[in-house]
Amino acid sequence: MVTDVARKYLAAADSDSSYLVANELIKQRNNIEFAREVVNDETQIPLILNKVETKIEELGKQVAHEAKKFAKNPNRVYLVGGGASLIYPAIKNAYGTLGNRVVLVDEPQEALARELCLYHSDGESIAMPEQPAVAQQLPHQEVVNV
Repeated sequence: MVTDVARKYLAAADSDSSYLVANELIKQRNNIEFAREVVNDETQIPLILNKVETKIEELGKQVAHEAKKFAKNPNRVYLVGGGASLIYPAIKNAYGTLGNRVVLVDEPQEALARELCLYHSDGESIAMPEQPAVAQQLPHQEVVNV
């Protein structure tokens, strides 16, 4: 959703609109120097960044709405997955009473993959470089994957 908008506006600015560039621009959207490196028509940078921010806000609202339908009053929310950092503000706002119990897990994309591996390993030990398993860091409570 966000990547598609970034790609569309990168292409309109006569720039590389690959998934790699678009996703990196999304990650580094607050780094104007990076934007200048990847956007050929620099006059389009404000428009591109505005469209990306708008789409991130829309995504966050949609995910928050669905999360509230799924889990109206959870005790904790742990965000994992590649887009977790994008929707974190919206989820934190949607579950405002939880305060610091809305957690953006470190390395959220890797955390999801790591936990899926652990889930499918039937308890076998899996060596992951320099990252303890998320399940070992979290208290034993219900975890809602939003």
